[in-house]
Amino acid sequence: MRSLTPEGTGDEQVAVVTQLDRLQESGQIADYSVTVWGNAVTHDSPLAGTSAGEAVLGRVAEFEQWAADEGVSLERFIQRDEVHSTIRDTTQTVIRLPAMMIAEYEDGELQHVTPHERDDGVVTVQDRLESLEDGT
Repeated sequence: MRSLTPEGTGDEQVAVVTQLDRLQESGQIADYSVTVWGNAVTHDSPLAGTSAGEAVLGRVAEFEQWAADEGVSLERFIQRDEVHSTIRDTTQTVIRLPAMMIAEYEDGELQHVTPHERDDGVVTVQDRLESLEDGT
């Protein structure tokens, strides 16, 4: 999650965590954790070299590799923008993160990332949680 109290998505976040609690209690998932990230990160910043920056960039790379392997796209959800600073006369690539994502792991291996886009449309966080509840 980008924040624990973002404007406009707080109710959705509460609903997702409540649904994850139900999935865990019913044994449909073993466990879950919530990680809070900022809204953006850049490769070119000294902050990218911090443990938090490296963790975010590592996860983004892992998610994008999963998407490439699965033939789906995360481009609508993990966006890259070039930002130019006239003061420093530099350009940086900023990676903008979605308000919420779900990454599913089994035995430490990434199995699924949501949201993502397939040829037949977008799979939302809610879509994925409903399919997990249905056992599909």
